[in-house]
Amino acid sequence: MHLLARKKQRVFISCLETAFDFEAGETIWTESSHKFTETELERFAHAGGFQPIKSWVDSYWPFAEVLWRVP
Repeated sequence: MHLLARKKQRVFISCLETAFDFEAGETIWTESSHKFTETELERFAHAGGFQPIKSWVDSYWPFAEVLWRVP
């Protein structure tokens, strides 16, 4: 899934203490659907050189949103 910026904007992600600028018409890829456990996701993050920051796991449906950053 992609999100499309309708106008030029700045988005601040507080847990990263970072702002991202988007131009009007710019898209961002927001989703990939795969079946992994939380432990596997953390292992993948570390193996790829990322630091897991936060996970949001739905209590009803078996899916998670995760936030990683480059240390």
